[in-house]
Amino acid sequence: MCILVGRINTLLMRKFLSILFVLALSSVAVFGQVAEDENRYSIAVEGGPSFSKPLSSTYHFERTMGSYFGVMMGYVIDDVFILRVGISNQRKGGIQDVFYTNSNKDTTGTGTMLLRQNYLTIPLTFRAYLDKNQRFFLGGGAYLGFLLRSTGKYDNATKREINTSTYAGSDIGFNLGAGIQQRISKLIKLSLEAQYNYGVDNVLPQPKGRPTIPNWNHQATSVLLGVQYTIPYVREVEVE
Repeated sequence: MCILVGRINTLLMRKFLSILFVLALSSVAVFGQVAEDENRYSIAVEGGPSFSKPLSSTYHFERTMGSYFGVMMGYVIDDVFILRVGISNQRKGGIQDVFYTNSNKDTTGTGTMLLRQNYLTIPLTFRAYLDKNQRFFLGGGAYLGFLLRSTGKYDNATKREINTSTYAGSDIGFNLGAGIQQRISKLIKLSLEAQYNYGVDNVLPQPKGRPTIPNWNHQATSVLLGVQYTIPYVREVEVE
């Protein structure tokens, strides 16, 4: 029963996040058709460490450090809200406790396995400024991720094992963030943001006939340093 409820909640969350993506992208198309004498568009490069571990009711993980690097495009809706969409590469994973067994399946020892997974992620977020100087902000939205590569390294092994096919090829979830930014010139701003994202998808596929595989959801907290460049508005000059 709990598994069924969990699957229903996941499907509802997927639909909600999908609708959020469609509405946000539609708003970009609508706003983009409005020509105004303002610098509404920006591009930002963001990167920093990412601390992640999977959440599972069965498997125990410790947090491990990965990385995050991305490029974001921004559209200023008004003095408070900015719509942002981009593409990023994020390394997630965790340190899992494992048991070693012999041919009789008797436990011979314990150890750890370091899991590293690289995702190509498309985040879509809204950013809201909390003050008139636009220094402090909150953010939130959704992301869609695609698994590029997954490896596992046991503490008694010298090489990493590629295990990409073991996991689902995509992940979808939501993100929340808070930060501060400082203008250093008319068109350039620096920002520092703490961002948390949580995947609502079970990254362990559910094979037919085995519906009891436990949920395994990604979560990560990233500390991002960003540089934003505002694309200057150029007024068209009519030649008489």
